[in-house]
Amino acid sequence: MWAIIKKAVNSDPSTPLDTLINNVNSTVNTVKTNVGSNADPASSTGSVHAKIKNIKGILDSGVMPRQSIASNNLMLSSDNEKNVSYETPWVLKKNIWIMVSGTIRVSFDLFYGYGRIYVNGVPIGIERKNLEESYKTFTEDIRCSIGDTIELWAHGTGDRWYGKVKNFRIYFDIINTPKYGWVLQG
Repeated sequence: MWAIIKKAVNSDPSTPLDTLINNVNSTVNTVKTNVGSNADPASSTGSVHAKIKNIKGILDSGVMPRQSIASNNLMLSSDNEKNVSYETPWVLKKNIWIMVSGTIRVSFDLFYGYGRIYVNGVPIGIERKNLEESYKTFTEDIRCSIGDTIELWAHGTGDRWYGKVKNFRIYFDIINTPKYGWVLQG
């Protein structure tokens, strides 16, 4: 079983990310069918089913994740428009699951409101504000790891019925030579 997942993750660098995700999802569905009620989804170390569900387990198996570097090459997007309530609490509006590790470029369009990039439910990006009645694009580079969810959270200004967000996009290139670590301090 692990050989199938390793093949899906370690395929040719030109393989689109959506294809890789579909390959892994197909394998997970096959395991769900074959393992059935014997699977222990609560265990991260027990059943094969749980190991496949836990994408971090793929890293533990020795598979080298694809390394990314921020670029202007669009790889993933959620372009549809979402309304943002006038209420002030932050609300999750868009969510993309990433299957690379490294640096990615994230952008989004904001119409009259506030927006911020989160990773796995934690605010990472700069709080952005647009108080104009036209869309404004915000872009920043962030670090991510395989299996992270890159999220767009937003809220309105409190003085308007709603704002809007759209064109949540992720840009990167795959590094041909994998990195095995990063120097954090010289």
